[in-house]
Amino acid sequence: MNVAPATAVQVPPELAERARREARADAEAKMKAAMESIMYAQQILQDCGDDGIADLQLAMELLQADTDPLAQGAVQAQQLLHQVLLTSPAGAQKAMKKADRDARDIVMLRCRAVCCDPNDRDEYLGRAAAAYGGGELDKEVRSKLLLSYHKDHKNQRCGKQISKNTPLQKALARLNQTSSRIYVVRSRAAPPQQHQCMFCRHHLRHRCTQSRAVLPLNRKLMCSTSGCTELMNRA
Repeated sequence: MNVAPATAVQVPPELAERARREARADAEAKMKAAMESIMYAQQILQDCGDDGIADLQLAMELLQADTDPLAQGAVQAQQLLHQVLLTSPAGAQKAMKKADRDARDIVMLRCRAVCCDPNDRDEYLGRAAAAYGGGELDKEVRSKLLLSYHKDHKNQRCGKQISKNTPLQKALARLNQTSSRIYVVRSRAAPPQQHQCMFCRHHLRHRCTQSRAVLPLNRKLMCSTSGCTELMNRA
């Protein structure tokens, strides 16, 4: 049976325009939080004697740069922060991860701010791919961008967006987290054996130990009817 593909829910133009304005405003507010995260990471790196302070300064400049596509500067800043994160000492890992997440959230918001339909996940991924230089997104980058996308409560679950809060997904999550095992209980009773009478070929549906059938010397079953008994005696 052929199933028709699900169609995306069309967002009215006025709601789409309002969502784009809100995404731009949220990106500006998030940029202030990202600046604080980066400056805090700078202090941690300086205390640890790491040499990634200049890269963090450049990342802050890239976040504030006016680029085309809009999210390109945030992409370059996030990539730079991620490189510093990979080489940062253990004491600075937590601060660097926070700065990396904040920069990625800015990428997400700026990509949504230029989408014709801010709730269309496929268009969002296309805008993100353009900000990353075109071509197909890396699998890890794509998954993290989707995580940032779903984490934003303003992304309404409609259109082509995939929700992780469906009853089925919640049930599967609970099933994966439980430590108990699920056993399939099977009956220990042996299935009834099917035998035929050696004379009338009548099926003996009961087990031989519970039936009224007799067992001749040749180990073949026979009905307990008088006709079959007489045939056995003649044999």
